[in-house]
Amino acid sequence: MIQLLTDAYRLVNNHPLQTQEKVIQSMSLLLLPNAGPQSADPDEEKVLTAAYTQFAAPLVTALKNSPAQLQEQGGKEGGVGPERMMSLAKVARLLRGFCVLYTQTPKRVKSVLYVALLPCLPSLLPCLELCLQYVSTSSLFPTSSPVSHNTMMGVVRTCGRQAKTACYAACAAQMLLGLLLALHACFGKELGASLMTDAVQLFLRLDLSCSLAAGQQQQQQQQQSQPSRQRYQISVFLLSALLRLLTQISADRPSCPPHIVIPTSHFALDKLLPLVRSAPADLLPLLLRLLCSLLSDHWKEFMPPSSSSSSSSSSSNGPLGEILLRRQLEANHTSNGTAGLVAGISSSTSSITTKQEFVSPETQSLFERMLLVIFESLQDTTLPPDTVRSAIEVLQQLNRQMGLFRLEHFRDRMCLPYAMTVLQLLLSRAHPSLNDELLALLYDLSVDAGDGEKGVSWTFDSLLPQVLSKTEGVPDEMRANLLASISRDIKDGPSFVKHMAAFVGDVCYMQMVCRESTEWNNGSNA
Repeated sequence: MIQLLTDAYRLVNNHPLQTQEKVIQSMSLLLLPNAGPQSADPDEEKVLTAAYTQFAAPLVTALKNSPAQLQEQGGKEGGVGPERMMSLAKVARLLRGFCVLYTQTPKRVKSVLYVALLPCLPSLLPCLELCLQYVSTSSLFPTSSPVSHNTMMGVVRTCGRQAKTACYAACAAQMLLGLLLALHACFGKELGASLMTDAVQLFLRLDLSCSLAAGQQQQQQQQQSQPSRQRYQISVFLLSALLRLLTQISADRPSCPPHIVIPTSHFALDKLLPLVRSAPADLLPLLLRLLCSLLSDHWKEFMPPSSSSSSSSSSSNGPLGEILLRRQLEANHTSNGTAGLVAGISSSTSSITTKQEFVSPETQSLFERMLLVIFESLQDTTLPPDTVRSAIEVLQQLNRQMGLFRLEHFRDRMCLPYAMTVLQLLLSRAHPSLNDELLALLYDLSVDAGDGEKGVSWTFDSLLPQVLSKTEGVPDEMRANLLASISRDIKDGPSFVKHMAAFVGDVCYMQMVCRESTEWNNGSNA
């Protein structure tokens, strides 16, 4: 059997990588079925482990020897060649296929796979570091142009040797990140927290932003060549793999010890966020999920549980609230639906809120910056609906898991700008497909988090009149009628959504009628 599999290994190399992956996975199942050993006989399991270890040895040995080979070739004239990086990417992808294949199998099957892969695990991070270091010295940065995963390995054929090596280094790094992700999903605690912790420390040490930022300036100064665009596209996959891995590590608390939560938060906001903004449609949802995990899964690193208490507080906008309101005002000046929504407005909510003290000014600043990123994602009407939906889902998840909307800090400084933005999106109809989600979010922000009746009073007596008074295209004499038409019979979320949807529809209809009447009058006068 082993000889047959060895011969298959040799013959399959002549086929495309995707075909090789499928064939080797099928060969793996011949030797190690999903059910594993049918009996508890130790000798049978020992024989199977030895056979499977021999089967996986070519790939394991290749990854194990890669760090030394990359360093040796890097010291020679000409440096590391694209063939070496391409070979590393191929090995990492095939090994990842093993982990994906056996993710849902019993422990006795995973134990056989773990023994087979164990020799190459110490080489994972050195290989990844060498690839990322090579990328960091090359002008490789993301672009908003979409590219299919199936063509990622083929888009570099027109590049020169150095550019091609940089592209394959990014591909190899992306495959190694995928392998780490698959290993973590397959083995979990058996893998140990040290490997994932060391991986995060590696990311914190490396700085990819310098070369990427330089590439962005170059992109603005001159027209991109075809090879340059291809390198930019590949880096999107590298960043997406990095964001996915960081999110999974953060969600698994044993793999993310407390001392790396705050540095990882800084890394996401300081280093990754500028790169994400180069391709927001592809990368921003991944960054939002990472920020959500850092907050919800490690909330005690920002606010210790012992500091929580309930208090009745009156809202007053702090520094962050002023920033959000100012950005809301700037956005309103350029929008067609509303203008000057926040001029002279102040929050007057008074409700039962959760009062908590931050661990330090640093954690408070990180919390506010994270919420600002989510706010900007909602406010940017140029983003696709799926990205805005991700921002809505992240807010709702934070509210479910940590009671975000009832936090005194949020209600004092952020609730009003968030409610304004949601209303602006509804009235401007920037994302019609998200109306239900936006209405549900508005209910959570105002009525539910405002302690029922007090939230209803704030919404209908303060928020809506202020918004309507600044809404363009609605005559003054009609504003009172629109406000009077809203039913205050709010018993739950569905009733709020029903009445608020009717109100938004009435306002939009009134704007349309007044606009057509003005155009008709102007035409008649002409």
